[in-house]
Amino acid sequence: MSVSNLIFFSMLVLGPFISLTSCSWILCWVGMEISFLGLIPLLLIGNKTLSKESSMKLFCMQALGSAFILVGGLVVFSLKGLDSFYAVVIMYGLILKLGLFPGHFWVISVLFGLDLVSMSVVLGPLKIPPLLFLSEMMMIYPNMSEFMFALCGITAIQGAILGLNQTNTRAMLAASSIVHAGWLGISCVSGSLWVYFSIYVTSVYFCLSFMWVEDSFSASLSLLSLSGLPPFFMFLAKFSVIQCLLQNLHSPMWLILPLLGSVISLVFYLKFFYSYHISSKRNSNLPGLALGFVILNSGAVWFFFTG
Repeated sequence: MSVSNLIFFSMLVLGPFISLTSCSWILCWVGMEISFLGLIPLLLIGNKTLSKESSMKLFCMQALGSAFILVGGLVVFSLKGLDSFYAVVIMYGLILKLGLFPGHFWVISVLFGLDLVSMSVVLGPLKIPPLLFLSEMMMIYPNMSEFMFALCGITAIQGAILGLNQTNTRAMLAASSIVHAGWLGISCVSGSLWVYFSIYVTSVYFCLSFMWVEDSFSASLSLLSLSGLPPFFMFLAKFSVIQCLLQNLHSPMWLILPLLGSVISLVFYLKFFYSYHISSKRNSNLPGLALGFVILNSGAVWFFFTG
């Protein structure tokens, strides 16, 4: 690994770490920017025109979101202006960064043009600082929780509908990330953020890894895992969100749209599962890998409910 690549990789790791350990909103914002600056060279490695176009779109959206957060944060936190308008400005910046409705319009076109490594960074570490910021905003402005529930429910529905029209796996994963972004937003309010995020990122990385090694049979199972059906990992994540939401005495009504979005998204998950399944080579290694993947997921569910 060259020195420059090592520096940029360190920035990718350092940014989320700064955001997670900071006691100041401005340091959290700086962490977001450091992690994104570390990602830019990785995005531009590919020679494909589509990859560079996606990189520019991602840069524009993230920069715009950062500008909203900085302007709103200066008024709300530094100048002590607790005007709800500027809180909404911050929220919109976070919505753009996370791909929540109505700032979800860039997600599919950007992820469609990225390679699997870049996708893994955008869907994983890059989400940590804005999710942390959103979680803190929900603690400072608890009266905005219903507004966030409504946006996240619409996000889940919108992502599911967009996923129905996709024929490319990366575009489908982008639509899936919109659905899960809705659930992540709800988890920021309910208090189960890191449980959901950890399980989601693990499931996505399983899927991208199997796609990277062109293991179609295991990739088909990992795609199905993202749907949240038992006995897969994502079932635990959604169950924890529902449980925390009800324990915090929020209305069950707010679960209707996210659950409906999950049901609709089953259509494209099953479509791609079937497509990968019938195209698998079925060599001697595939059943063993797939069986191990299912046992791991089933064991996690069993441990969760009995441990």
